[in-house]
Amino acid sequence: MDEEIISEEVGCSNFPSTSTDSFKKCTSFRLDPPLANPVDIAVSSEQIIAIADYDNGVHFMDFMGRIIHHLKSPYKICGVRFWYNNVDDIIKCQVILLGYIDQKWLIIFHSYPELKEEHILECPNEPQILPWARRKITVVDDTLYMLGTCESCSTIWTLQLINLTCLTEADRLTNTRIVKVKQRKSQKWIVRGPKLAIWDNEKDLIVYDGSGKLFWFDDTYRIQKIISDLGRSEVCALDIKNGWCYALCRHRLCVHAFLYRQIR
Repeated sequence: MDEEIISEEVGCSNFPSTSTDSFKKCTSFRLDPPLANPVDIAVSSEQIIAIADYDNGVHFMDFMGRIIHHLKSPYKICGVRFWYNNVDDIIKCQVILLGYIDQKWLIIFHSYPELKEEHILECPNEPQILPWARRKITVVDDTLYMLGTCESCSTIWTLQLINLTCLTEADRLTNTRIVKVKQRKSQKWIVRGPKLAIWDNEKDLIVYDGSGKLFWFDDTYRIQKIISDLGRSEVCALDIKNGWCYALCRHRLCVHAFLYRQIR
């Protein structure tokens, strides 16, 4: 798989300097990488931002907006996540991609930062979810979850990732359940039609709703504040790291970052 390395400044607004005092004063910044059709975002522990750019591969950049790697791919990349694998007490970083080609959905594993393709796993055909249905991936506690959703129903597949060094027939995405959601008429929400949600290590919840606002809820699901108003149908993906929320904007072709809590 072709991989290109670029190093250039692509634009950044109000990014903090490396000094502790400056970092504490900064509460938001914006990055403007060279995106065409962004669909997903992931932030690593090494302060690297990965953006899945559909048929333009994956862009990897630092917090100053400099492109470090550009992974070109024959697949349409619809999802990206970092995962840290413990192999013989050595922590190795991997990039997990959700790819699509010829009406087939694939999970693709790359080493990082080498970006060497290591494994490809074809997603199951059952239960029947239309090929064009929206799909998302996430990693929680060494388990990969893939959500497929369309108008009638949604389904969730899982894959255990612990010590996954060589894929076999036993390693496959397993259907967990089909989910149908119905809201009670008596429920009243300050959130107007949640579109995206993600939680952090403290079990706090960030929600992007149909009105275009980003909400922060604590671990008891009490609202703490409205983080920002980015506009309706603008944010296509979220990630969280160290008290910062990263929102990927599909139309503005940028990343907005907000400090929503101080990490103790």
